[in-house]
Amino acid sequence: MSQINSPQTTTATPKDVIVMKEVKPITFFGYILEKTIGAGAYAKVKEGRSIKEDMSVAVKIINREKAGEDVIEKFTKREIEIMRSLDHPNVVTTYEVVMNEKFIFIVMDLAECGDLLDFVIARQYLNEEMAQHFFNDLISGMQYIHTNGFAHRDLKCENLLIHKNFNLKISDFGFSTQISHKRCDTYCGSLAYAAPEVIDGKPYIATFSDIWSMGVVLYAMVIGKLPFTENELTAKQGPERILNLNFPHMISDECVSILHSILDSCPAQRIQLNKMQEHKWMIRKKSSNAIKEELRYESEESNSNTSESYQTAINSQPSSKCRIKTNGEVPDIKSVPKQQDKGRNSRTNTPEPRSGKNQEIKRRQSKQRDSPIKKKGEIENGKIKLTDKMLENLNKLKQRNRSV
Repeated sequence: MSQINSPQTTTATPKDVIVMKEVKPITFFGYILEKTIGAGAYAKVKEGRSIKEDMSVAVKIINREKAGEDVIEKFTKREIEIMRSLDHPNVVTTYEVVMNEKFIFIVMDLAECGDLLDFVIARQYLNEEMAQHFFNDLISGMQYIHTNGFAHRDLKCENLLIHKNFNLKISDFGFSTQISHKRCDTYCGSLAYAAPEVIDGKPYIATFSDIWSMGVVLYAMVIGKLPFTENELTAKQGPERILNLNFPHMISDECVSILHSILDSCPAQRIQLNKMQEHKWMIRKKSSNAIKEELRYESEESNSNTSESYQTAINSQPSSKCRIKTNGEVPDIKSVPKQQDKGRNSRTNTPEPRSGKNQEIKRRQSKQRDSPIKKKGEIENGKIKLTDKMLENLNKLKQRNRSV
C-alpha cells in the first residue's frame, strides 16, 4: 500500500473558523479518511467512514518509525490487545486493526461530541445532575474494566469521550495493564490526575490509583478546576503532604461527601466502585434520558445560533466592520462569563467561573488542534477582522451548500 499523504496542517487563521477547508479524502482498506481530529507526537486520529458498514468511525494512525519499536512492543501492542478484549457501552469500541510496514491503523468509535475536557470548558463547569449522568457512565465502564482484569492508569478528561447520544466512553488504553497480585512501580499518566502514591514513586495498586483519577475528573466536572496544583502534589511526600479540597458554597453536601471519600490520600480508605453507585449523591433527581434530552436541545440551539452567525457574516458588506454576534458562543474557561438569563437557575445555566486557587482545567493547544471556538471568539471580540477574501470564500461555501 502506498504511503498515506495526510493533508498539510497550518496554524489557525480566520478562514479555519469561517470556511471549512476542503480535505482530499484518502481511501484505505474499505475506509475513507477525512479531517484530522487529534494529533500527538507519533500518532494522529482522523475522522473516517466505513464504506461497507456506511457508518462514521475514528481511525488512530500510529507512525511506526516515529514511535519506535520499543513503544510499539511495550505499549501499542498491549493497548490493541486490551481494546480488542473489551466490549461495553461505556468503553470505546475497536472495530478493526490494520498494520503495514509504516503505519498501524486502529478503527474505533467516533465521538461526535468530542472529549469531556472540551465539554466542561465550553460550559465552565457542569451542574450536578449532568455530572451525575457522566460519572455514572464512568463508574459503569471502570467496573467493567477492573472486573475483566485491567487497570487504565491514565484516566483524565481528555481520555473520556462523549458519543452523539451523550454517553461517556473511556478511551486511550496506552498505559493500561493487567491487574496482578504484584503492585505496579511504573509512573504513568498525567500529574494533575495521578494519585499521591504514584507521584511518590511507591509501589501502588493500579485500581486504587484509577479511583483517585476518577475523583479528579468528578471535581473538574462540578467545579470547573482541577482540585490540586502541581506544587501541592509534589512539594511534600507521604504524611507531610497536605491536600485540602476547596468547595464553593453552592456545591451540595452529598457531592462534597463523595469527593472526600474518593480523594483520600490513603489508598486503602478510598471508596470502591460498587460503593460509589450506592452513595447518596448518586441518587438521581433526573433520569439519564431527561439529561440527554436537555443536552440534545442545547446542541441543536447552539448549532442554530452558529448558522445564523455565519449567515450574518455572508450577508455583510466587505467594507463594513463585521463582528459576529451569537448567543451560542462557547467561552474559554479563563474568559469573562456570559451574562445569564434572568429568571433561570444559575446552577443550570452557563455559570460564572468558580473562584479559588485551584489549577485551571485547560488543554494545551497545538498547531494540529488549534481551537476554532477560540478563533471565533477572537473574531467576535474584534481581534480578527474579516477580509474581502474571507467574505468571498463564505459566499462560495454558501453556494456549494445550496448545490448539495
